[in-house]
Amino acid sequence: MTRAKTKGTSTQIDILIGQRLRHARRLAGISQSELASAAGVTFQQIQKYEKGANRIAASRLVELAVFLDRPIDWFLTGARETLAEEGLSAVSRNSEQAQDSSSEHRIFTAGKAICDIPNAKIQRHLLGIAKEVSSGQDAVKTAQ
Repeated sequence: MTRAKTKGTSTQIDILIGQRLRHARRLAGISQSELASAAGVTFQQIQKYEKGANRIAASRLVELAVFLDRPIDWFLTGARETLAEEGLSAVSRNSEQAQDSSSEHRIFTAGKAICDIPNAKIQRHLLGIAKEVSSGQDAVKTAQ
């Protein structure tokens, strides 16, 4: 299946990956300028990536994933569904996939809620608590 992209037209996948990039950046508590500096591009380029206006090369996406401490497939979460919505692919789901999707939705919702907090210090603090709880460290013992 090949699909040509008309110059100047973003695909739904470009937009999805851009949204995931913005989400990862916000979860990490860094600015577009900081991410741009780490990636060796301008902050305007990061803006274009996040809006889906420019495609992200696979090698660049890997660099960004490493810097943001995210597995590469995290950026593609929802891509199959997006393709199916565009009529390019049929996605069959079994109960395990549906459960994974529900879990991903909860994770995304929690992450979005943290990103919506206007205070970056509080965002980082909540993220730290979540990491401690998920790794079973002292925060779990304290909560009991």
